Amino acid sequence: MGRGRSMSPRRKNATASIWIGTSGYSYGHWKGVIYPEKVSGSRRLSLYAETFPAVEINYTYYHLPKPETLAGWRDRVPEGFRFLLKASKQITHNKKLLNVEEELKVFLDRARILEERLGAVLFQLPPSLHLDMERLEAFLQRLPRGIRHVIEFRHLSWNQEEVFQCLESYGAAYCIVSAPRLPVVPRATADHVYIRFHGVKQWYSYDYSEEELEEWAGIIRRFHGEGREVWAFFNNDYKGYAPRNALRLMELAGNPP
Repeated sequence: MGRGRSMSPRRKNATASIWIGTSGYSYGHWKGVIYPEKVSGSRRLSLYAETFPAVEINYTYYHLPKPETLAGWRDRVPEGFRFLLKASKQITHNKKLLNVEEELKVFLDRARILEERLGAVLFQLPPSLHLDMERLEAFLQRLPRGIRHVIEFRHLSWNQEEVFQCLESYGAAYCIVSAPRLPVVPRATADHVYIRFHGVKQWYSYDYSEEELEEWAGIIRRFHGEGREVWAFFNNDYKGYAPRNALRLMELAGNPP
């Protein structure tokens, strides 16, 4: 493994923040949960941003938004709101990080339209992609400075010290995952920590208990106490579990809506 970007000893960031929200916001079945029964799809983002400080966008994994779409998102939310974009599947799943220079440039150029409202870019790797340090480091070398990057692994072979050290050398965050049949590894590899809640016993349709949320709140407070930004998003949209769990976690973590 190469040297990567050298990182000076991390100093506590007095402005580090906790950002908690959901993976997506435009769900019809959230009416009566966080949206009024009669609300147009175009108003959901504005209403969402009245309660949560950030949102993870999965739409960008499937489709590259038009510039005017991104500009519309940017202009419909308060100044302090942040978008976290999931990178295109062309990069992570179709090409599996290889020969993606053009796709990466196009995606990141489009993401920059969000300006200061861009929180980070998430690269979720497929379960079929096993440990490959050469491939990982070659990809990390292509990631530009000035944007927070997050890598989510879905195969167990990646959870080892060599991978954590590689991510740290490039300032990329290891995505901490709560999901069925995947271990929870509360490891920080950057000044930003990223957590995704997919469920425990079921994917996307699991309602986190008070005890589980209290445990996660403690983890978040610990990272925040170290001076790290913490980003946490619930992907269990079924029956509105995601917004309810996110709201409760915000309260427990000391960052109420």
